[in-house]
Amino acid sequence: MAADRYAVRANPRVRRAGCADARLRGCAAARLLGKATLIVTPENFLKQTRTIEVTHAPDLKTRLEWTLKFGKFFADVLFTEYGGVAAPLQFLASGDLSPRLKRALRAPAPQLTWFNTPGPNGKTLKLTRYHAGAKGPVLLVHGSGVSSRIFSTDLIDTNLVEFLCAAGYDVWLVDLRVSVELPSALEPTTADAIAHEDIPAAVAQVRQLTGKDEIQVVAHCFGAVAFTMSLLSGLKGVRSALLSQVSAHLIPGELQRIKAGLHMPQILEHLGIEDLTVLTWADDWPHNLLDEALRLYPAGHDEGCGNALRHRATFLYGLLYEHAQLSEQLHANLQELFGVHDVELFSQLAAMIRAGHVVDAHGDNVYLPNLERMNLPLCFVHGAENRCYLPVSTETTFNALVERFGEAQYERHVIPGYGHLDCIFGKNAAVDVYPVIVRYLEGH
Repeated sequence: MAADRYAVRANPRVRRAGCADARLRGCAAARLLGKATLIVTPENFLKQTRTIEVTHAPDLKTRLEWTLKFGKFFADVLFTEYGGVAAPLQFLASGDLSPRLKRALRAPAPQLTWFNTPGPNGKTLKLTRYHAGAKGPVLLVHGSGVSSRIFSTDLIDTNLVEFLCAAGYDVWLVDLRVSVELPSALEPTTADAIAHEDIPAAVAQVRQLTGKDEIQVVAHCFGAVAFTMSLLSGLKGVRSALLSQVSAHLIPGELQRIKAGLHMPQILEHLGIEDLTVLTWADDWPHNLLDEALRLYPAGHDEGCGNALRHRATFLYGLLYEHAQLSEQLHANLQELFGVHDVELFSQLAAMIRAGHVVDAHGDNVYLPNLERMNLPLCFVHGAENRCYLPVSTETTFNALVERFGEAQYERHVIPGYGHLDCIFGKNAAVDVYPVIVRYLEGH
């Protein structure tokens, strides 16, 4: 009938994994004594329901009323948790927009720099620096539909910025024109513009402000795609780079391939839709029509989730994370990390998926013929369970580089149990993923 996973730790007050009670967040550091799965059979569930008792009721009528109230509450909780596609969706409410008390990062005070990309249609971008030591500098590049906050979120115990600062790095975060933190996220753009303008300008700005001839780069998802395109276009000043989840070859899960094959972004553009967002507050008909329809979207995940934001994100990008790798606090506040995505950029990404590799906005293969420009130390990190971009994506790029230039400069690491974004903000990424990143950076 029902199943739940429990973790028993040395703190006797803590039972359930995830520590929903904010007062017990420190339980993650406690020694793990054991894990188990609790299964309640239908027979035992019926036996449980017969043990419900209302005490101190003044009369039989009151006792029955409160038994009924509890029964309705309990049934609603069960239906929400185990009702699958029929369970009620969880929407953001206006009350959810109140400021959240955030913890201070274990990092130096951030230093902000605003700079412009070249050209008549230049964009204003942002650099955030955490100067924690002499190592580096290392530039972190985010994907589309998010911002640099995925690297510095306080919704996990230790984020990538904090981990790199603890290792003594001079850490730089760039917010590209597609960052949901910038107004330019609402403007149509292409991967070519970001590869030719944003990334070279960001690298040049970091080099200028630090006085370094070369820097290191960690790029994730679309940021890794755009950075790869930038390298293939002749980007200078990068000593080594670590690319997370994808690079020159884009091979997604089946559903994403189907959408790309159907030219879904072009259909949306034809309908006059310029951008899409994962955020929704509408929980009434007909405003929630899309969200109700997405209940039936075949996500291909074995874990149910009534979060309407997650349904939209899965439809737009594919499965972005493994539920087991997210903290309860982060899962409850995903709206802080996601936002709008330009449909024109989706069109170019769909063209890349159909081609199997990076192409320009016209669908032309102008990048891969310059593969010799990736003849530098590169590392690829991929979640073994990633269904947004399958592990074969980075494997294909890695094999092409090794075949062309030898294996001395290249590494590839597959992280068991991880998907896509949880490699960046998973609750245990500081144990399972970040050390791989730092070891590579230290080696170069």
